Parts: sequence; C-alpha cells; structure tokens
Amino acid sequence: MKIKHKDPIIPPEEGTDPFENCKLGRKPYAEVLTSIVESYADGFVLAINNPWGEGKSTFVKMWRQHLINDKFQTLYFNAWENDFQENVLITLLAELEVLKDSVDEKNFKKVLEKATPLIKNVGLGLLKGLSKKAGLEEVVQAMIDGTIDATLDGLENEIESYTKRKKGIEEFKKSLKAYVETVDKDKPVVFFIDELDRCRPNYAVKVLEQIKHLFAVPGIVFVLSIDKVQLGHAVRGVYGSDLIDANEYLRRFIDIEFALPKSSTSDVVKHFYEYFDFESYFSNSDRRRNDFASERDDFIKFSELLFKTEGIALREIEKIFVHARLSLRTHPHQSYVFPGMLLFLIYIKSNNSNFFNAILAKKHTTQDLIIELEKMFPSSIISDVERNVVILMLIQMALSYNDYYFQENRFNNKIYVEPQRGDYQLTITINLDNSDNKEQSNRMLKHFDSMFGFQTADFNYIIKKIQLLDNLIT
Repeated sequence: MKIKHKDPIIPPEEGTDPFENCKLGRKPYAEVLTSIVESYADGFVLAINNPWGEGKSTFVKMWRQHLINDKFQTLYFNAWENDFQENVLITLLAELEVLKDSVDEKNFKKVLEKATPLIKNVGLGLLKGLSKKAGLEEVVQAMIDGTIDATLDGLENEIESYTKRKKGIEEFKKSLKAYVETVDKDKPVVFFIDELDRCRPNYAVKVLEQIKHLFAVPGIVFVLSIDKVQLGHAVRGVYGSDLIDANEYLRRFIDIEFALPKSSTSDVVKHFYEYFDFESYFSNSDRRRNDFASERDDFIKFSELLFKTEGIALREIEKIFVHARLSLRTHPHQSYVFPGMLLFLIYIKSNNSNFFNAILAKKHTTQDLIIELEKMFPSSIISDVERNVVILMLIQMALSYNDYYFQENRFNNKIYVEPQRGDYQLTITINLDNSDNKEQSNRMLKHFDSMFGFQTADFNYIIKKIQLLDNLIT
C-alpha cells in the first residue's frame, strides 16, 4: 500500500502528451499560458501564484515538457535546492550554460566575460556603508571631522567603480540578448524558477533583483512558481519591517500573475481514492458478503462534500486520505467501519487539534458538538442530496458521541425527549432556512435507526484507531 504521494510520471518523448497522467485537468491552463508566451516573446516575468501544496511544481514540470514538445528552449531552476550558493549570478549563469550546446559556444563565453566584473567584489562599498548610517550632511561632516576613513580620492574611486559597474551591467545584458537570439530568433527561452518562496529570505530577494537588473532582456521569459504571501514575508524579513508593502514591492518584478484554478473536488477525491487503493478495502469479499457495499459510496460522497471547504490544500487532503487508509488497513473486514465518520474525525484532528482534544475530553454536549460540526461544512451545500448526506453523517456522529459521552446505553441518556415515541431533542439545521428543522432532524434520526437499528459506531474505538497512527504520520 502506498503511504506517500509521488509526482505523476511526465512522458519525455516528443509527441506524447505530458499531461496524460494529470488527474486534475490542468492541460488547458498550460495551453493558455503557452499562447501568452508566444504572443509576448520580447520577454517578461510571469508568476504562478498559489499556496504551498496546490501542485504548482508538478504543473510547471508538465508545462515545461509541453513547451519542449512545441520546440521551445527551456530552463528549470529549483531555487530551494540551490539556496546554499551565495552568489545568485553564478547559479543563474550555470543554468544558462545548458543552452550553449545549441549555439556557437563563443556567444556564451562572451556572456561570461561580461559577467566576470559583476561577480567580483567591487561596487559602492564606501557609499553603501555611509548611506546606511547617515544622510548627506552627516557624511560631509564626518569627512571634515576625520571620524571616518574617507578621502576625496576614495570617493572619486568609488564613483568611478559605480560608473564602470553600471556600464558593465549594460554590456552584460547586450551580450545576454545576443546569446539568446542565437538560441532561437522566433521563440523566447522560457526560464522556470521553482520553489522560490521556500528559500532563505535573503536568497529569494537576491534572485528577484538579479532577474530584474541583469536578466530582463528580450528573448527570455521568466516563470516564477511562488506563494506570494510567503514570498511577501521574506521581503519584509529582509528589509526588517512589517510596514513594507510586499505586494507593491513584488509588483516591480512581476509583469503577469496567474493562479491555477482550484481543481474540482470530485476529481481530487477520485484521484486520491484510486492512488491509495481504497477500493481494495471496500471491495473485499467479506465486506460484499456482509452487505457493507453502501459504505464505499458513502465514503466517496462524504469526502467530496467535506473537501469543498475553502482553503484546504491538495497536500492537506492527501495527508488526511493517507491517515484514513492506514486506519482502514487495521480495521477488520467483517464489521461496519463507518468510514465517513473516521474521515471526519481525522479531518478535525488535522485542521483543529484543540477541537479534537475537546471532543476526547467530552467538553461538549451532543447538541453543542453538532452545532460546531455544522460550521465546518461550506455554504455551497444546498441540494437535498448533499444535505441528506451531511445530516446522515452528523447523526452518526451524534449517536456515537452520545454513547461515548454518557458511557451507557442510549435509552438511558439524554438524547431523547420521549424515548417511547422516538422523539429526539437533537436539532440539525445544516443550511436550512425553514421552520421544519426539528421535524426533519427527527425524520432523519428515525430513518437512521431503521437502517442500523441500535448499532452505532464505537466512538472510542475509532478514536483509538486514529491515535494509534500518530507516529506513522509525517
């Protein structure tokens, strides 16, 4: 059984669709972005901005192969794996060297020649130091007083060094432009920079600055795979102030921003259900023989509803599915598993550990628990089918938790108003705006009883199943 999700295989062969193993339907986005790259070949910076765990890196790698198949020259640089290197210019030049095999090598040597003065430790050392410490009047006064080691000759040398450096940058960019033109006159080189937001803050900012000041030439399109929020934190960290407008700062470097649309929940659930092989559990002959077939469909339907929740990342859904699959592996095939409730509790544990611990400590009454659980479902649940699936799950949770709460037979606890009539004092109101909430809740509770009798899930047993796996989850 797989317990870790691996990136899908990307076929490298020309003529093979690099998105053939993509389960999230993202090929159309690659085609749109390709048309943008083709339309604006003079060069720009494109940011693919999504939170961590949304599959940006996988998409970037598939799109890159899509471009290669379309005869584009591409480069891929994982910034996070290379942030041990202090000199960003060297690392970016090393990536560019890959292209020299497709052109006259002399052109790349010219780029290196023009880059050499920029790599040397020259520049505005004196002025830079002074600018951090004082304004112009204080600088002049410091020179008069002799309190700093600066002379007119030294200042002139620094100005001359600055002039040479500025000229050197211009010459470097000219040589880079000429080099790129020899690679392909019709199509730009597409330079992917991945995982930038995971780098050391200083390194991430240096990469951005080098792209803007040295590599922004016609013929190169940079694609940055980033989480803009996290990168903004890095910017504020480098400049030492939370008052810096990170969005405004990043706008100086990014020309076009694109966010991968959220994949359909049903596609995500289907992919992880198949990838982690839940089917082998639900299709077991013992389960079919004991008429547990409905649990499979209940599990899938409830998963789709639960993960409609805004803000939950693909990586988090994956983690919850792994945990659920490991739990099912230890569960006997001959008994009810209530997989939806198992998944729900794992979801709560993963996203709100304080609430999970409060459940364990019996800090909520059954009705209070239902009220809190209802808040976890998205307002998009509006159809009768979806609502009934959620209500059924809430009923399972209510009856099982109630037994756990009182540690005695249901008929002796406070879940009923009039046990002999089967009326309940629970009210489930999930997205209902009419006055029939109590009546509908009673109907659903009675329906649940008619389906399962008095057999509810052993809440304590399921909790133990989840807790026993803590040391297996990374």
